Amino acid sequence: MGRTVLLICTFGLLFSGTPGLFADEETERTLRAFADPARVWGTGVEGVIEEAYRQCFKTYILDGKVMNLRMPFAQNNERDQLSDQTWEFQGGGKADPVSLWEIITGILYSDEFESYAGILGDGKEKVMILDIPTRTWTSSRDLFDIARMKAGAYRGLPHRPYVLVNGEGLSEADVYNYLYCLGWVGMDCSGFVWHTLSYIARKGGVTLAGPCAGPSAFPGGGSLPTMWGPGSSIPGHRKSSPSGMRSAALNLRMCCSSGAPAGGWFIPPLSNRWI
Repeated sequence: MGRTVLLICTFGLLFSGTPGLFADEETERTLRAFADPARVWGTGVEGVIEEAYRQCFKTYILDGKVMNLRMPFAQNNERDQLSDQTWEFQGGGKADPVSLWEIITGILYSDEFESYAGILGDGKEKVMILDIPTRTWTSSRDLFDIARMKAGAYRGLPHRPYVLVNGEGLSEADVYNYLYCLGWVGMDCSGFVWHTLSYIARKGGVTLAGPCAGPSAFPGGGSLPTMWGPGSSIPGHRKSSPSGMRSAALNLRMCCSSGAPAGGWFIPPLSNRWI
């Protein structure tokens, strides 16, 4: 597939009037304005949530194909029930998208991924066997293995999935499988929620990460950001925010006042059950 993995703006690739993959400055400004979430969602909290959501997608060119990849779902202890070995995903499933995409880009540049993609495009039907604990993969062209998969007699395990492929090249699902099983990279439900809440807070001048500091954490010594203040409007809603929003938000921010360690925590402890 070659070693070149490019991060691109898809619309710029399709509509740029200049040669190559990069648009001129005017085209970039036009495309940036077109892609701005505020164009559809407005400048309120809905637009900020959409921005946070879009950070969990990134466009690459892989194996000669434009792929809009989504952040893999990855939760610790999700598939280790039958394994003697445990493992942890990068950041425990709570890392922010920016750092995770840096790791993912490094994986997609690697010789190991290039070898994986080459096997998938060799034109031969096979079963791919991905071993999560050891972060390795093997392939089988055994006719009995292929026949069992086609007959629905699945031989894989939660930590060692089997995937039937036709040898016609890399797909988005293949990339997702590699990132999850061998890259140990992704985000779980609470990680996505925390990313969204943190992003909204930063837009309002509030830092949620760190010990709970009470009202002093807010700009102006206790004043809530304008977007959450009493009477603030939300695009698409006829009524203004209820007057109780201020006290409710302060109570949420001061959640550590009950039962928290001395330094406070910014993410509640999680159990191993499904979220």
